[in-house]
Amino acid sequence: MAQVNGFAKAGGIEDEVDYSYRIQAISGELSGLPSPPARYQRGQPFCGNGRTERFPDSSEECDDGNHIDGDGCDKLCHLERNFICEGEPSRCRRYLGDGVCEEFERTTSELDCGFYTPPGYTDQWATSAKANPIYQTPDCPVAPLLGQPRHGRECIQQLTSDDAWYPCGEGRENSTDYWLKLGFQSPVIATSVIVHIAGVSSFDFDQSHPRISVELLDPTGLSRIQRTDYVPVTCDPNQISFDISHDLSKPFAYTQFIKIWLSTPQIAISGIRLRSFDYLNPIALSTCQGNQVFNPKLGQCMNYQCDRPVAEKPSIRNANVTCIGLLDGDTCKVQCMSGYRPTKPIELQNIAGSWEGPPIMCKAVDCGMPQLDSSLATAACPTGTRYGSECTFKCIPPAKLQGTDNTLRCEEDGLFSLAQSFCQVLCDAPPTPPHAMLQSQDCRSDGHNVGSTCKFRCKAGFTSVYKKGRPSRVARYQCSENATWIGHGCEQVTCPPLSLLHYGLFNCTNDFNYKSQCTLYCPGENVVPSTITCTKDGEWDQEFTPCDPSITCPEPLPPSDVIVDCPQGHGAGAICKAKCRLGRTYQIALEGANYRERGLLGRHEVILCTAGGVWYPNLDQIVCHEKCLEYFIGDDECEWRNNRAYCLWDSGACCPSTAPTGEVITFPENCGEGCECHDPDAIENIRQRSGWVRQLNRPPP
Repeated sequence: MAQVNGFAKAGGIEDEVDYSYRIQAISGELSGLPSPPARYQRGQPFCGNGRTERFPDSSEECDDGNHIDGDGCDKLCHLERNFICEGEPSRCRRYLGDGVCEEFERTTSELDCGFYTPPGYTDQWATSAKANPIYQTPDCPVAPLLGQPRHGRECIQQLTSDDAWYPCGEGRENSTDYWLKLGFQSPVIATSVIVHIAGVSSFDFDQSHPRISVELLDPTGLSRIQRTDYVPVTCDPNQISFDISHDLSKPFAYTQFIKIWLSTPQIAISGIRLRSFDYLNPIALSTCQGNQVFNPKLGQCMNYQCDRPVAEKPSIRNANVTCIGLLDGDTCKVQCMSGYRPTKPIELQNIAGSWEGPPIMCKAVDCGMPQLDSSLATAACPTGTRYGSECTFKCIPPAKLQGTDNTLRCEEDGLFSLAQSFCQVLCDAPPTPPHAMLQSQDCRSDGHNVGSTCKFRCKAGFTSVYKKGRPSRVARYQCSENATWIGHGCEQVTCPPLSLLHYGLFNCTNDFNYKSQCTLYCPGENVVPSTITCTKDGEWDQEFTPCDPSITCPEPLPPSDVIVDCPQGHGAGAICKAKCRLGRTYQIALEGANYRERGLLGRHEVILCTAGGVWYPNLDQIVCHEKCLEYFIGDDECEWRNNRAYCLWDSGACCPSTAPTGEVITFPENCGEGCECHDPDAIENIRQRSGWVRQLNRPPP
């Protein structure tokens, strides 16, 4: 248990008052030392109040109103890696890997923006590669070094040959001769070499810090131009840039090959870039004569005997154009406006009076159709889905619009603006069910969320079964997903049926319902009737006064094919058992009943002597039927022994209009007349009877 000790007046926290708080842990009779005091003054800035503030000793980079790490703004209100936060309280989002190249990450995010090359430079990726043959085996091929590495390739603390190269082979731990030679398509005046590191590891035999060095070679690949010093290799950053400086007192030389030296085999490389100027070529420039001017676009000397050509400023739709000049050789930068693609600036150059460069067309970003919950709303975009277009959404009933603005606007980042309204399924105020009164007062108005409940109280004499079959005076209704109320209403309270012992001797004012009074009239002279009442709890308030126990029933006289056995005698309450004389293949049934129906105590063969001195059921209603073959009823085949009313006409299988498949399948196949359609309620027999009636009613000729 932690105990917090604070010091404050009973009236609450006051302004300009310093408060001190300590925390002390207590367990049983043991207690720890109080923590150092935490001081607070009302109104002073603190991390977690939703406002980005400056402190005397530090400043917040963000404040999202909580102290949770991992949401972009950590518990100390510092911006977390790969997140950007805006507004107060700070709304943070992860920008790395979201597929959108934003301006602030253009030079750093390979995953979203690709590999960055500064304006005015060209990068070449290796087109050939060769390693020291001693450490060149099939386990570490040089193929991954050709071309660009995979975007977003992270540097890890281990070596892998899936998409990178590293020295391998036997005895590599006993050598220092680790090198890699790479060739490029065009010879250039190198300005830098960028090495992409895929992994760095270390073993016991080499505890020195991994380092690499770069050597520039001429187009023959044999002569060295210069070599850099060794630099340490780490995974952060995972790019090592070797800036190349040139001695202006010596002639410039073209570079087309480079050689990378590794201090240890525990370095994996995923790619190499050779960078050069786009237009500056000192070697070509030095060849120009006095009457010539070097054209950086063409990369050669050109004769000029007149004024330099002037071009008009380019006009590009949906773009801003910035020019350093309009003379021959000058350049203009074309930047598409916000909301248009491409986002990367494009450079044009005046070549002999016309602007040369890649074709430019600034296209509006397309947001696509709005992503809505298809069960709640549909969207319509009559003017399209590109930047600046507006779409509207319409709620699908029973969902209703919460708010007034149902428009979405395609923004410059390719996403739709935040909706100012939304669709939600709400229930109106529930109707009061019969025999109930509203108990939840907040249910008198509309606007109830799905899953909310309203309670009603059943009136006296009524009950609601709402949970596991238990009765209650409270009826509960719940707002469903289709905006309707579902639940159990109030049903009239009923009492258990009265004993068959009193069959034919009582009358009830309202059946067995609440407040109904049932009066028992026992046979005999001067017998006082007995009355009981059904209470609100569904129970009779008392039991009937028993009738004369000496009353007996007459000797039973069943039909000739029925035998009755009365081992308990013929007194009131005695039970007799009936059976058919024809044996076990026949069974007792009530006249007009079918094989599914059951009689007294769940069996047809039981009869009871009532307190009125009569048998129940009446012996004249008892008949014997041949038993049905219940196993074959419902098997979609017509069995002749089941084709009778007592067996429910074999569940309709013997008539085409009632057969499950529409076709009669007999069993056995040649059962003849026994499998014909005898069901009087089948449409075939109804039509046949109707035809007979029309014939009988036909007037004589």
